[in-house]
Amino acid sequence: MGPPLEHDGETSVVFPAVRDDGSQAVLKLSRPGVAVAREAEALSLVDGSCAVRLLASDIDRGALLLEAADATRRLSDESDREQAVDAAVDILLQWWRPVPPQSSIRTLQEINVDHHRALSGRKRWLARRIPGRDVERALEALTERPGEAVLLHTDLHLGNVLMGHRGGWLAIDPQPLIGPRVHDLEPLIRDAPVVSPSLARTRLDRLVERAGVDREEAARSILARGLVVGSWSIEEGFADWGWRHIDAVLRTVS
Repeated sequence: MGPPLEHDGETSVVFPAVRDDGSQAVLKLSRPGVAVAREAEALSLVDGSCAVRLLASDIDRGALLLEAADATRRLSDESDREQAVDAAVDILLQWWRPVPPQSSIRTLQEINVDHHRALSGRKRWLARRIPGRDVERALEALTERPGEAVLLHTDLHLGNVLMGHRGGWLAIDPQPLIGPRVHDLEPLIRDAPVVSPSLARTRLDRLVERAGVDREEAARSILARGLVVGSWSIEEGFADWGWRHIDAVLRTVS
């Protein structure tokens, strides 16, 4: 096992590894807990169709042995962002699937209770900078009952897609939930170049058409999740990124 490939300092560290048969793999070590079990379950469900394969696991130790992919080539590095987003949506179209009834993966509806509480607490200072009606729309969206329930990745931004050694792009680092497909779209507008509202809306049109989801439902979901993510980032000390992301969200759904 070599030196770490990735280390976020908080939740996990990833090492290169060599299996007994000489094949390359990566060992991901996380804090033991249900999050590791849910990640393993999600990767088992997709079984390498659009993500790195789960080769083995020791949930009690927080260890996942995963298929190796090319960490030097991420979808976020591609020069054509529109094509990169299309490739990410293609992954989501393969990722989305029914989840067995006995699954340990939480539902979006459960998570949204916490998100609604958090966003309500940030409402006053958010409304000093953005229209209060947008905050209210986001809060309303967080109380909606999801109309469908599929396996969600929830963190498929372009940096979480690597080129696989077997060819094709592969998703990594799922934070799985069960809920409607539209919830997986907001990460795909993160860190997008600043564009006019009209071009941002055109990009949303392209995104929802390719994903095969309802535009209005997608817009509500992107607004709600975007304000949750952006406001959390501001509170955590990443104000510049948080406000940029909120601005991108509002341009997209306005």
